[in-house]
Amino acid sequence: KVLFIISCYFMCLEVVNLHTDDTADVEKHGNGEDLPNRCVQVDAAPFFFWPYRRRTALDKLESVGAGPWPYYAASIYLTGVMCFTVGLIAELTPGLPKDIESFALNWSFLVGSLLFLLGGSAECIQ
Repeated sequence: KVLFIISCYFMCLEVVNLHTDDTADVEKHGNGEDLPNRCVQVDAAPFFFWPYRRRTALDKLESVGAGPWPYYAASIYLTGVMCFTVGLIAELTPGLPKDIESFALNWSFLVGSLLFLLGGSAECIQ
């Protein structure tokens, strides 16, 4: 379960922190003799840890021509796995009344399953 949460989180981070190399820089310098000098990135872009930076992710995906669907799929999967986690926590909490546990478990698993259905659909569209 923990690995699935981490992998869905990394899916979102991958899209939010997407960067492309600058091919115009390579064309300017020609044969690559000064390649070691160009390996250091002076103006590094910031790394974002919040997976729901929608505007940042969509702008970066648009700049590479990928469309918005990779971000939609990743964020929907992450939200779905968080819903499953709510039900799992309710199930593992000692002393929680059975009717509250059952309610939280059933509804969170239903919502999580629907989000996974949407995430899979987003991947198919992608």
